[in-house]
Amino acid sequence: MKHLLTILPVMTMLCMMSGCTKQYTAIGIDDAERMLKAGWTAYTRGNTGVAQKNFTDVIGGTASASAKENDGRRSAVRAGAFYGLGITYNFGEKLDREKARSYYEKAVREGGTNEMAAWASLSLARLFEVVPRGKKSDYAAARAAYQKIVDNYGGLVASEEAFFYLQATRIISYTVDDVRAAYSNVQNYIRVHPAMHDEYKEQLFALLSDACINISRASSFKLPSAERVELRNMAMVMYRERLKLLSAQKVNPVANDIAYTLWNMGMVSLYDLGDLATARACFTQLVETSRFDIRVANAKRELEKIERIERTRRVQ
Repeated sequence: MKHLLTILPVMTMLCMMSGCTKQYTAIGIDDAERMLKAGWTAYTRGNTGVAQKNFTDVIGGTASASAKENDGRRSAVRAGAFYGLGITYNFGEKLDREKARSYYEKAVREGGTNEMAAWASLSLARLFEVVPRGKKSDYAAARAAYQKIVDNYGGLVASEEAFFYLQATRIISYTVDDVRAAYSNVQNYIRVHPAMHDEYKEQLFALLSDACINISRASSFKLPSAERVELRNMAMVMYRERLKLLSAQKVNPVANDIAYTLWNMGMVSLYDLGDLATARACFTQLVETSRFDIRVANAKRELEKIERIERTRRVQ
C-alpha cells in the first residue's frame, strides 16, 4: 500500500508530461445523434455544463471513421457538436470568445458544406460585428464573411440570414448611396431566390423602409427634395411588400405588425408625399381590421383631418 501511494504521484506526473488525454468509448452514429440532441436540449434549458459534456462526448466517441455510408451523418454530427461547444462559450455561463471562435472553425472544417458548417460560419461572421463593450466592430470583415456565406451556402437558411445581416451592415452608414445599394440588392436577391423564407423577406422590408424614412426626414442630411421623395417612395414599396407577407400569415401575433405597417404607410403618404388617397386607404384599413390596436384612435383623427383638407379644397 505504501509502495502504491509512492508511485501514484509519479505516474500522474508522467501522464501529464506525456500528454495523456481522456479515452472515449466509440459510439454508433445513432447514439451520437441522440447525444447531440440531448446536448442541445440541455443548453436550451440552461444546463451549459451538461451540454458541453454531451458535445464533447459526441466528438470523442466519433473520432474514428465509421462505415462509409455513415460518413455524411458522422460529419454532420461532429460539426453539430463543435458548433454546440462554440455556442456554449459564446453565450453560456462562462464566456470565452476565443474558445468559441476555435470551435466554430472546427465545425466549419468538419462540416464542409453541410448546414451545421453554415451556421458555424455565420457565428464566426457575427464575431466581427457583435463585439464586447469598448471594442469596435469590423464591418469590412463582417461584410466579407457574410458574402462568403451567401456564396458558399446558397439554399440554406443560414445563407438567408447572412444576406439579411449583410444588408443591415450596408445601411448602418445611413447614407443615401448605401441605402440605394441595399434596396437594389434586396430586390435582386429575392428575384433570384424566390423561395427565400418569408420571415427574412419581411424583416428586410422592415429594415429598409425604416432606414429610407429616417434618412429622408433627418434634418442633419442636406438632401435635395427629389432625393427625399425618392427615399419615401422606396419606403412605400417596401411597406407594401411587407404588408403582403404579413397579411398572408394566419397567426394572430402579426396583427400588431400589420397595424404598425399600415400606420407608417398612412403617415408617409399624408405628411411626406401628400398622397391623400393612399393615406385614407391605409388609415381606413387600419381602423377596420385592427379595432383594438392602440393606433386606431389616432388613425380616426387622421381620417378626419383628410376629410377637412378635401372639404377645404372643394370649397376653394
